[in-house]
Amino acid sequence: MRKNPIWSRLLYSTLAASLMVTAIPVAAGAETVTTVTQQVGSTQAQAETTPLQEAKISREKALEIAKGIAGDLAGFDEPNVSRRTDRMGPYQNQNVWEINWMKRGPQFSHVDVAVDADTGVIRRYSRHVEGEQEAALPPKVKYEDAVKIANDFVKKHFAEHLGNLKYNPREGEDWGKVIRSPHDSYQVAFVEQVNGIPFSNNQLSIQISGDGKIRYVYYNSMSNVTFAAAQGVLSKDEILKRLADSLDMKLAYQIEGYYPYPVPSQSSEQPKVYVGYQPSPYLHMLDAKTGEAIDYRGKPIPKDQDLVKLAETKQADPLPKLAAPLTQEQAMKKIEQFVQIPKEVNVSTVRSEEMFGRKTWTFHFEYHTPRSGMGWQGGSIDAETGEVIYFDISSYLREKASQGIDSASAAPEKKTFAVTTEQAQEKALAFVREQSKDKLHQLYLYPVAQEEPTAYNPFYRFNLERRLGGIAVPFHNVSVAVSADTGEVVEYRQNWDWNLKLPEVGQVVEPAQAKDTFMKDVNVVLEYQVIMEDLYRYGRPVGAEEQPLEARLVYRITREGQSEPIYLDAATGKWLSLKTGEEVVSKGEKPAIQDIQGHWAEKGLTYLAEAGVLEVKDGKLAPNEQLTRGEFVEMLMGVIDGNYRRYYYPGQTPAQPSFGDVPSTHKSSIAIEWAVERGVLDKGGNFRPDEKMNREDAASVIVKALGYAKLAENPAMFKLAYSDESAIKAKGAVAIVSGIGIMNGFDGKFNPAQSMTRAESAVTLFKFLQKRIEYRPNLRF
Repeated sequence: MRKNPIWSRLLYSTLAASLMVTAIPVAAGAETVTTVTQQVGSTQAQAETTPLQEAKISREKALEIAKGIAGDLAGFDEPNVSRRTDRMGPYQNQNVWEINWMKRGPQFSHVDVAVDADTGVIRRYSRHVEGEQEAALPPKVKYEDAVKIANDFVKKHFAEHLGNLKYNPREGEDWGKVIRSPHDSYQVAFVEQVNGIPFSNNQLSIQISGDGKIRYVYYNSMSNVTFAAAQGVLSKDEILKRLADSLDMKLAYQIEGYYPYPVPSQSSEQPKVYVGYQPSPYLHMLDAKTGEAIDYRGKPIPKDQDLVKLAETKQADPLPKLAAPLTQEQAMKKIEQFVQIPKEVNVSTVRSEEMFGRKTWTFHFEYHTPRSGMGWQGGSIDAETGEVIYFDISSYLREKASQGIDSASAAPEKKTFAVTTEQAQEKALAFVREQSKDKLHQLYLYPVAQEEPTAYNPFYRFNLERRLGGIAVPFHNVSVAVSADTGEVVEYRQNWDWNLKLPEVGQVVEPAQAKDTFMKDVNVVLEYQVIMEDLYRYGRPVGAEEQPLEARLVYRITREGQSEPIYLDAATGKWLSLKTGEEVVSKGEKPAIQDIQGHWAEKGLTYLAEAGVLEVKDGKLAPNEQLTRGEFVEMLMGVIDGNYRRYYYPGQTPAQPSFGDVPSTHKSSIAIEWAVERGVLDKGGNFRPDEKMNREDAASVIVKALGYAKLAENPAMFKLAYSDESAIKAKGAVAIVSGIGIMNGFDGKFNPAQSMTRAESAVTLFKFLQKRIEYRPNLRF
């Protein structure tokens, strides 16, 4: 049973499915950047191409502030000081002084500070000095110490302007709290408080090395914001009660590998699919005064029963395969049957690809102006059936719309469009009924437009979700964008895999039981948030010079989480891991480790448990239990890269497994494939993942991970003093791990065939991390 899972991926299918089709509008056009550079000590400034806004903080004052945070500058060149006005972050224009110090030589070093030219607040600080980057292992300070260091830093450098910053404990397990290499940093965050309530859009992030030094600081904020009054806010208990009263639990398929978003599998093996429960409506956040579920735009989220089914019966079968796959030219003609490609748009590249087991032709479009250019994926055709998977000219039309607006206008007048929402929806559904006849009986229309038109983004976007027997199939959908000016379909996308094998539903627990489980684990946090629709008021980010933004009061849905996807299993009513199938427990502190006190390997075991590499089961680590070869690789990849499971999952494993006896269904396959990709293992043949890991093979893997495998192949370089030397085949590897102190012998013997226990492996890998810092400090993984 897994302990202390996190919420950051609660209902990975639930939240992702609700958001994947609601693309947040993108800023249409870069802000003009104007820079004036002044060398310290010089009296002449470089001429400006356009005037900079006035600086309330002088250059001298900004330099003084920067020196106060920069640290030891012995040996650095004189600083370069410049003033810059641009868009820092997605929110607003910033007027900053940038101060940069450099130290030249074999080990290049730099210190960079950005000071707000209006307020004197430090916006950004980074320090990279060779030698300072190398921290010892175990680190001199723990995460709790790093939080105290960060608190003291905030009091010293930010209290004058930002006295309302408050430490924000990161939701999640150990990410940012464990040092594994000299390049790792603790991640500590602070959030501004307004009326005693966190304003999550304004955050200060601080990175602290294992020896307690500040490495990086970034302050991201919004100004010109008004805050909703705190009166009338529902209490946490009230909001949870309203949530419980209004929430329905609906069945939904859960697909392994579709995490955090669907990636077409390159594997011939089908992903595993389970039946689970998910809340209806999809949960993102709740209006703090009404308790209503709202999306990122602040719009009410419809419930499951509000979705509109397109057809009761099947209209057509999927297109059969053609006698011969389409050629590139034939595929291009197919695209042109759906959409008229503007003359200004060029087809720059054409690629033959495979998506969801389908051979496709994919077209890349480009559009150039005298000032700039842009490119995007313009279309894709199934080469074997001729079906259009997607096409897109909305990117081009969005760029054209932005050119038609006076760039000097901070807030363009709200445009009146020729096409209404109802007309656009009618056009979108007519198009889907014609082009997706084989899918209509499984398509349900989301009853509100996922995107409303703006001056910079003149489109309506509609989404149709896939349901089979009323059960949601996550990430399977059809979406359509319609021009608000002409009523033409300008984008069409289908995410669909007819080959996906969906299981029978079988016996399931009652929805009420699933709801009880959900509500026991869910939590809500009151916050001020600027809703995206307000932030992108005109189809682009709102600047500080425009009318104020409103920060609304919302309750954000949270849950103590885990680093891998989970689902609420419909058969058992319990939270299960999509990767392992084991029950996931969300609440409660990590259990105390009961079986390592006084153990000779306590230090290494404790560190690996804190790092999340070793799992504590029922309060025990079982230190004397022998490890398999697969389990040892899991531990090794855990200490090298504790986040690998977030980025490498069954849907991404190779079409052909790296080893004949490690299929993608094997419990250690992810770690083994990741080790191959990282160069820690050489693929080919059999790996024998379920055999016990012996000391000699462990030495060979560790030497490979250090990057010394070729060196170990030269036997003339090494001498072994072990009495059982003749039994050692990997003499070079054993000599290296013995010589640098990662593995030691016993009573004059190395015992190459002896199996490794969890305790021996923990100490060995702990020493591996230490020696890697000493002998390979520049390794980045």
